[in-house]
Amino acid sequence: MAFLSRLKKSGEAHILGVARGLDLSLSQMRALFVLADSQRELAVHELASLLGLSVATTGRAVQGLARADLVTRREDAHDRRVKRVRLSEQGRRFVDGLVQAHRDAVRECLESLSDPERDQLSQALAPILARDALPPATTTGC
Repeated sequence: MAFLSRLKKSGEAHILGVARGLDLSLSQMRALFVLADSQRELAVHELASLLGLSVATTGRAVQGLARADLVTRREDAHDRRVKRVRLSEQGRRFVDGLVQAHRDAVRECLESLSDPERDQLSQALAPILARDALPPATTTGC
């Protein structure tokens, strides 16, 4: 647990470095990652459901992300009351930068290990990585 905690803290520090200057809330950061994983535009109410937030709260988060040019919003072609959201190119680059910052933190942490420590870690992780898929984030365990 200490190793995972160290890894997590290092990743967070790198990510916050990338996000420096953008006054983003945790909800906005989560929305960016959900939108990055989505294969299509999402209606604000769909995004709210995925985030576990109210439509009003999600709408305010999206409004701030749109002001920062991280997402684009448009009216639905069939129902003008519905707003559709997707990452903008700038938003995609931003999320890619966050992912890269986290990878850099992991790489730095692993590079700080000796060769035998890296081998031991690799052996310990092999059974977990051999599994077909990780469980949904809402479940416990690996």
